[in-house]
Amino acid sequence: MDRITYEFDALNERLDRLEKLLTGNGTPERGVIVRLDRLEQSEARRTWWSRTACGASLTAVIGAVAAYVKS
Repeated sequence: MDRITYEFDALNERLDRLEKLLTGNGTPERGVIVRLDRLEQSEARRTWWSRTACGASLTAVIGAVAAYVKS
């Protein structure tokens, strides 16, 4: 019975450490969950800007080709 209690206490301690790492232990901005969310938002912005830049470049090239063909 003592061994079961010891294993249960060790498991509880590990779970507490894991919860603190994930949630930030009272400061959510230090937790893994918030950091991952920020990375995902940053990647979404980067993807949007990359697509916008590619679209603008493609539009400029098509416009230049069209102007060259017309003249």
